[in-house]
Amino acid sequence: MADVRIVFLFIVVTLFMVSTIVFATIDIAKVHKYIYLQNTLLQKSYN
Repeated sequence: MADVRIVFLFIVVTLFMVSTIVFATIDIAKVHKYIYLQNTLLQKSYN
Protein backbone atom coordinates (compact mmCIF):
# COMPACT_ATOMS: atom_id res chain seq x y z
CA MET A 1 0.00 0.00 0.00
CA ALA A 2 2.91 2.36 0.71
CA ASP A 3 4.05 2.14 -2.94
CA VAL A 4 0.56 3.10 -4.18
CA ARG A 5 0.52 6.12 -1.84
CA ILE A 6 3.98 7.25 -3.03
CA VAL A 7 2.91 6.96 -6.69
CA PHE A 8 -0.36 8.83 -5.96
CA LEU A 9 1.55 11.59 -4.13
CA PHE A 10 4.03 11.84 -7.03
CA ILE A 11 1.14 12.21 -9.52
CA VAL A 12 -0.56 14.89 -7.40
CA VAL A 13 2.69 16.86 -7.01
CA THR A 14 3.42 16.59 -10.75
CA LEU A 15 -0.09 17.80 -11.67
CA PHE A 16 0.21 20.67 -9.17
CA MET A 17 3.57 21.72 -10.64
CA VAL A 18 2.25 21.51 -14.23
CA SER A 19 -0.87 23.56 -13.39
CA THR A 20 1.28 26.16 -11.57
CA ILE A 21 3.58 26.48 -14.62
CA VAL A 22 0.57 26.78 -16.97
CA PHE A 23 -1.09 29.47 -14.82
CA ALA A 24 2.23 31.34 -14.47
CA THR A 25 2.68 31.27 -18.27
CA ILE A 26 -0.87 32.60 -18.78
CA ASP A 27 -0.29 35.38 -16.20
CA ILE A 28 3.02 36.37 -17.85
CA ALA A 29 1.29 36.47 -21.26
CA LYS A 30 -1.48 38.71 -19.83
CA VAL A 31 1.09 41.05 -18.27
CA HIS A 32 3.07 41.29 -21.54
CA LYS A 33 -0.16 41.99 -23.47
CA TYR A 34 -1.12 44.70 -20.94
CA ILE A 35 2.34 46.33 -21.15
CA TYR A 36 2.23 46.15 -24.97
CA LEU A 37 -1.22 47.79 -25.04
CA GLN A 38 -0.09 50.54 -22.66
CA ASN A 39 3.02 51.21 -24.81
CA THR A 40 0.93 51.47 -28.01
CA LEU A 41 -1.51 53.86 -26.26
CA LEU A 42 1.40 56.01 -25.04
CA GLN A 43 2.90 56.12 -28.55
CA LYS A 44 -0.48 57.13 -30.04
CA SER A 45 -0.93 59.92 -27.48
CA TYR A 46 2.59 61.28 -28.19
CA ASN A 47 2.11 61.33 -31.96
